[in-house]
Amino acid sequence: MPRRARKRTVISPEFLMDSDDRFARQKAAEYLLRTVTGMKKLEAASLELVFWIVGGKGMSVLLEHVTAGMPAGNKRIVDDSWLGVPDTVETSDDIDALQEVLPKLNQRAAARVRSAARDMLAKLLAVEEYDQCPLRQNMAAIQQTFRLSDLETDLVMFAFLLRVCKPFNAYYEDHLECETYSGRRHLAFALNVNSWELREALSGQLGKLGIVTMDGYSLDLDDDVLKTLQQGRADQLYVNYFRKTETSDLPLNYHLLPSETVRHVLGLLAAKGESSTHILLYGPPGTGKTSFARALAGKLNCPAYEIVHQEDNSAQGLRKAIQACLNVTNSGDGSLMIVDESEGLLEAGRSFFDRGEVRDKGWLNQLLETPGVRAIWITNEVDCIDDSTKRRFAFSLCFTKFNRSKRMILWKFVLRHHEAGNLLTVGQIKALADTYDLNAGILATAVQKAKELHGEQNQEKFHAALRRSLDAYQLLAENGVPRTRTNELQRDYSLEGLNYNSNGPDFLGRMNLLTKAAAKSPSAGISALFYGPPGTGKSEMAKYLGWKLNRKLVVKSASDLLDPYVGMSERRIALAFQEATEEQGILVIDEVDTFLSSRGNAQRSWEVSMVNEFLTQMEHYKGILVCTTNNFSWLDRAALRRFLFKVEFDYLLPSGNIVFYHKLLGHLVAELLTDSQTEQIRTIARLTPGDFRVVRDQTLILPESELNHAMLIESLECEAQARQAHGDSRKVGFC
Repeated sequence: MPRRARKRTVISPEFLMDSDDRFARQKAAEYLLRTVTGMKKLEAASLELVFWIVGGKGMSVLLEHVTAGMPAGNKRIVDDSWLGVPDTVETSDDIDALQEVLPKLNQRAAARVRSAARDMLAKLLAVEEYDQCPLRQNMAAIQQTFRLSDLETDLVMFAFLLRVCKPFNAYYEDHLECETYSGRRHLAFALNVNSWELREALSGQLGKLGIVTMDGYSLDLDDDVLKTLQQGRADQLYVNYFRKTETSDLPLNYHLLPSETVRHVLGLLAAKGESSTHILLYGPPGTGKTSFARALAGKLNCPAYEIVHQEDNSAQGLRKAIQACLNVTNSGDGSLMIVDESEGLLEAGRSFFDRGEVRDKGWLNQLLETPGVRAIWITNEVDCIDDSTKRRFAFSLCFTKFNRSKRMILWKFVLRHHEAGNLLTVGQIKALADTYDLNAGILATAVQKAKELHGEQNQEKFHAALRRSLDAYQLLAENGVPRTRTNELQRDYSLEGLNYNSNGPDFLGRMNLLTKAAAKSPSAGISALFYGPPGTGKSEMAKYLGWKLNRKLVVKSASDLLDPYVGMSERRIALAFQEATEEQGILVIDEVDTFLSSRGNAQRSWEVSMVNEFLTQMEHYKGILVCTTNNFSWLDRAALRRFLFKVEFDYLLPSGNIVFYHKLLGHLVAELLTDSQTEQIRTIARLTPGDFRVVRDQTLILPESELNHAMLIESLECEAQARQAHGDSRKVGFC
């Protein structure tokens, strides 16, 4: 009695299969027929795939041919159960035994088996094709969407079968290793092409869009395409790649661009032309680029679509989505395409190590020159966009954060648009513009909701609701961490008692006159250097200037400007000056000796280049610059010449000690100072305004009953002694 091993069931294609299954097996038969035709002998692995494709009846016929050609001594391997029944056949896992049997067949028997297998595959291909099956329809939709050739479409189908059909994968990937270099000839046979045609197909549209990729170890199919073929609907394929542009609730004038510029852009995009038209919108996040693009689309008489980003946000995914959008929507009168967050694609000049994937600058530049394409590209940065790409844009617009005056204009636009102009005073609008650096969409929503809550009946409640919404937006923008307002002037600040000297009379008066003159004709910048020991009031004086001149402070320190990478510190310095220019504010650089140290003492090239960059920016800056330092003697001599004002801050004079004591500490104790205590305060040397604030903050944890003037005076003396112990007895000044 022949031995009987474990069994598995092979399902006949006539039963328990839908049209997708039958179509998949028919395509597998097509590829296998070509492969078998190119073989001299039929292998057992080939037979196993044939069995999966044709099912039980075909398997019975093939096994009859096999046993007919077996030597008499080997026929015991096959018993009656192998021949099966009409609908299903149970085969032994010992089908591997055919590996031993097939080589022992005589030439005529082997040819008979091979011919029978080919005939069964050809017969399966001769039946009516399954035109209405979803898989075939989805394949046709993918071919149309990406404009694939018949060979490229065949490759997609082959890769699909590798992913979803285990017998197909076991034969072509595990047995023939068709994804390897040496096994590609089998893939070429299956697709009925030569090696050159196969390489061209893999490196063309399929490879560039990432639909089918081959890395020497596997033939991979894009996950979105796989999902579409498995369970998608052809009429919904496009939602993975692009969607109808949302209408913008913000009018074009909210973006405060010159009307001539807006008309120019609308004119460029008005109609599908013989050449391409690409518009680049760039600038920091939250400056209104996307809402402006949507507002433009709303003014054009053509359909507009936005590209959908893939989950991996890769350049390859963007290329695929863009190609799909243009192929489907840009026929006839054409469409407008909006590509938001396009850095991954536009920065084709970056290396693999910058972005972790290979860029295709050739594909991008070819797209930018494709006739009839109209597109708006949106990006936060343009530094890494290649010059050859930049020159292909018909027009570009730089979006910047609104300065205070522009925010005032925007508030007036938004309030007028929502008929809420009479609900806020001019002072309230100015305070809102000072406090909230938010985009037009957020302002519009906040105004609309505040008006819905309180209408026009209660201005106070409207203002409170508005600020409550804006505070929430501001906190959300800071990721839930409240912004520290370090640039606000101390409420008790005054110039009285300060010990400062300028290189000319009436520093503040001249600064005020120069600022007014510069506002009318900004021919040159105004720069001031504040130097002196720590705590003498330099930073507070800068804040006082901002308050006095009604300018926003843009404060930068070493942590904001220094960068570990060569050249990046220089770039941050340039951006700081640019930000202050856009804000029309006062640029304050704390501890400027970090950036303007004497080049004669430099030990590295970047130390020199950083000083050079700072001096260059100073030379061309048209705004107000205030720099502070505790180390005057460290500064480069060339830098000193560029400061219009040099203001020395020194330790308080005896009279200053009394002024700051009364201002910051005197009110903490009910009793008045005695004459001896007053004299004691006057004689404490090297006190600074900062010392008085330190002592004041120390008392916050003490009960009022324990506070007295003796304790406060003793604390001031301790601060002065600590400074002296630290060796701070140097004299600062300039010649």
